[in-house]
Amino acid sequence: MEKTDTSCTVEAENVYEDVLFRRNLELTDTGYEDRFYVKSESSHVYDYVFHVQGELLDDVCSVSGELIFSQNGYQHLSDVKRAKTEGSQMELPGWLKARR
Repeated sequence: MEKTDTSCTVEAENVYEDVLFRRNLELTDTGYEDRFYVKSESSHVYDYVFHVQGELLDDVCSVSGELIFSQNGYQHLSDVKRAKTEGSQMELPGWLKARR
């Protein structure tokens, strides 16, 4: 783990075989940045659960998704969306519109 007064980075190796997870949270003047990295030498399908009381202001995840699993917590997920990457990286815009 690495930390400063405004950030924290944690890493977990082999959560899944040959997969590295790294997450960095950093406070900024306007809010925060949450960066989540996944690295593997093999191709995989990754599920990333993002829960907020608001909606993304970009349509990168506007396509309805389908869950492959129905146990181990997946049964509690709803309004599932799918995002497809071009290349090896993707960025979800952090701008949210609050629901009132």
